Amino acid sequence: MAGMTDPVFDRLTELLGEPDRQAAHGSWDAAETYLGVRLPTGYKTFVDRWGAGTLDDFLSVVGPVDGTAEEARGLWGAWYGSQPGQTRNHDIDPFPYHPEPGGLIGWGVDKYGGAWFFLAQGPDPDRWPIAVVSDTGQWYATRGTFPEFLLRCLERRDYPLFLDLTWPRPQPHYLPYRAD
Repeated sequence: MAGMTDPVFDRLTELLGEPDRQAAHGSWDAAETYLGVRLPTGYKTFVDRWGAGTLDDFLSVVGPVDGTAEEARGLWGAWYGSQPGQTRNHDIDPFPYHPEPGGLIGWGVDKYGGAWFFLAQGPDPDRWPIAVVSDTGQWYATRGTFPEFLLRCLERRDYPLFLDLTWPRPQPHYLPYRAD
């Protein structure tokens, strides 16, 4: 948990339970090579502890399982609605998509088709804002590390108000994808 505050992960453990030791854990090297940037420490720490998986059958958190370049292309290659240099409709997509400077890098999807991103603004990935777009095109952005944001969502202190009102559950459950 280097670089992260222990109380945040302690609280996440209280809410989600101890990580499932059977969760698949992959290497981040291929993902970061594919993307050309380091990913936020708190995000990697969360996925390394709990594994890629789903929260309350609502939010799927992606992350490497086998750690290959092919997997990285599969996970992160499909996120982007526009290509570098392509004109985008700023009313629909107010942020550029990675690899454009300051572009969105996906880390999750919800059951309604909303997408959850890091907004890669600046050289320090641990300071990147988080942005969420609903299936109807509503955007929400906030600051803070990945685990801080996830904790604020679970405690209903900071999360997109356009989300399903039944999420998060009072007693959230995280189900990791299993290693084969």
